[in-house]
Amino acid sequence: SIMYANNEIGSIQDIKTLCKIAHKYGAYFHTDAVQAIGNIKVDVVDLDIDALSLSSHKFYGPKGVGALYVKKGISFEALIHGGSQEKSKRAGTENVAGIVGLGKAIEIADENCENNVKKYVGFREKIISEIVEKNSDIFINGDIDNRLANNLNLYIKNVNNSQLVTMLDMENIFVSGGSACHSGSSNPSHVIMALFNDEKIANSSIRITFGKYNTEKEIEVFIKKLQSIIIKLRK
Repeated sequence: SIMYANNEIGSIQDIKTLCKIAHKYGAYFHTDAVQAIGNIKVDVVDLDIDALSLSSHKFYGPKGVGALYVKKGISFEALIHGGSQEKSKRAGTENVAGIVGLGKAIEIADENCENNVKKYVGFREKIISEIVEKNSDIFINGDIDNRLANNLNLYIKNVNNSQLVTMLDMENIFVSGGSACHSGSSNPSHVIMALFNDEKIANSSIRITFGKYNTEKEIEVFIKKLQSIIIKLRK
């Protein structure tokens, strides 16, 4: 089981190649595509994957609803035992409204994917040109080319990410020092630690992500606020 795209640094895995390797040795292959759906085109037939999981809220669908794709002919153990719903694979009353909402949301996400990606790339390039390229002590974490368009993870030298996140929050600008899953944790990002094995880098890195409702003006405001806060924190 491999994460299709990383939720902190946006790195996209070569799922098709990895799946071929798994199949070569007789293993089933699953991918967690929660971050990928809506941000890149995903074709389960072309990838030849055996299973894929996704979450509705990541592409503006209802919260609390997800889906599991399983290739025809593959059997698996039930998630919840009891009734015969979902072909005896998931007992309990289905959330019909949520399921319909997920279906419509993924349809819209697929239609708008290309335009959204173009917009996100523009946002990201603007931040890189104004923040990264003009500062020799700010670096991009992860592969800049092979990553989600709506993701940018920066290492800002000599700046504590917790303080930076808090000060941006006071300006109604929301970034994070890691994934939302570990937002309450005081530990450094395990993803950044895996990359560099350096707590100083992990504790000075922030994750910036964009959504379809963000505007060019908001990115300009973010850049100005980020620049001024970095100066304050380094004094």
